[in-house]
Amino acid sequence: MKKFRLAIVRPDGNVIPKGFYNSQELGLAQQLSLLNVDVDVYYAGNVNKVTITNMKGEGEGEVNLIELPFYIIPLIQQAQFPQLISELKKRFYDVIQVNEYNDLICTTTVNYAHKNNIPVIVYQGMYKNLSGRFNRLYTAFHNMFLLKNFISKVSIALTKTTSAASFLSSKGFKNPIVMPVGLDLQAFLEHTATIDQEISIHKKYSIPTDHKLVIYVGNFEQRRNIDFLLNIAELCKEKSISFMYIGEGELFEQAINTVKAKNLVNIKLPGRLHQKDLPAIYQAADLFLLASDYEIYGMVVLEAMFYAVPVISNNTAGPASIIESGVNGVIIDNLDSSNWIHKIESLLTNDKKLVEMKQNAKEKIEQELTWEKIAHRYIKYIFNKL
Repeated sequence: MKKFRLAIVRPDGNVIPKGFYNSQELGLAQQLSLLNVDVDVYYAGNVNKVTITNMKGEGEGEVNLIELPFYIIPLIQQAQFPQLISELKKRFYDVIQVNEYNDLICTTTVNYAHKNNIPVIVYQGMYKNLSGRFNRLYTAFHNMFLLKNFISKVSIALTKTTSAASFLSSKGFKNPIVMPVGLDLQAFLEHTATIDQEISIHKKYSIPTDHKLVIYVGNFEQRRNIDFLLNIAELCKEKSISFMYIGEGELFEQAINTVKAKNLVNIKLPGRLHQKDLPAIYQAADLFLLASDYEIYGMVVLEAMFYAVPVISNNTAGPASIIESGVNGVIIDNLDSSNWIHKIESLLTNDKKLVEMKQNAKEKIEQELTWEKIAHRYIKYIFNKL
């Protein structure tokens, strides 16, 4: 097969820490490199000049991470990369992928690609318009002056979920195709826990040996409804269940104060943990809770399910596209604590059902949602369309 060269432009102004194992763009790029594809990933970096890092892999293709200096446009909080187009001009690409349709930098990139006869893929995750006064004004401006031109210059529209596909369709994109996000299994297999490590989790965090373990991993922020998770644990304080909520963020100190003030000894708040410490916790856990108001995808859902931990989640786009409720996890349409507690208890007291759900969760990831599986689908679809 002829060598194929792809550029992926990540418009987000949130800097990806070096060595971050769970970058969606990197996960796709590394698997595509095994299929004889060269991939350059452009993204925001804390750098004063363009910095290129070659990711050594086992495939015939190469992966380059290209960090760009950037600044944020006030009010709409969008990133701009002054050197992006000049960097794109230095390299020949068969196709360029932009993530999300409505960032100004994506419009700039699409205009450049169209002018140079380079096909463009838009890969959409967002499934709602951004909230806030200035974002609403920007969306109205974009819809009126930029959207039609953008759509006309895009060759392929891919989305992470069916909700995102419906969102793009409502904007005028024709026949967007769902292309799920995958999980890089190698990053997890390198840190598989032993049985002794799983058992030691109860001892390390002072969890009674007869307690079931329910966990959450993620940021402590408003949209994750941390207060709701704490309330569930508080209502279960007399039961043989311990809760471990892992992560940090703007609401972390508040959570610590709540646990201390109410003497909730059944809640453990270890803070943010290194990736190598998570496998033992996942493998010791029985359930994972995710009560977010908004989830574009939810990589933690893939992680938990890979470790055979069923996820109980609010009904948002990402989890709803991954979880088959009642089979490999549970989707709940509201944040009613009594309903969530009922679901938790019904699973933790039914060993047969829980074991079955655990196995189904793991199989879902291994059979459908690894980057290896997704990369093959991606290439097959792209070649058939371009």
